[in-house]
Amino acid sequence: MKIPFKSNNNQALIITAVTLVTAAAGALAYLFATKSGRETREQLQDAVEEGSEHAKDYLEAKTHHLKKKKTDLHELEDLVKNH
Repeated sequence: MKIPFKSNNNQALIITAVTLVTAAAGALAYLFATKSGRETREQLQDAVEEGSEHAKDYLEAKTHHLKKKKTDLHELEDLVKNH
């Protein structure tokens, strides 16, 4: 029979499990790493730089697009005011 006022809070168990799995995954990654720390850092730096370039290009394209929309809206506003 269930106790009606007892809650089943498994939060501590979930946090412990996530912590253990994360630690195990980190240990396995460390054991099976095939590159030196320097090579890994260089690869991460290259990936960050490439991602930064892609983000910059994307934002520039979006900025240009928004500026064009703003210009179009101003032109439309002028047309409405003049008629």
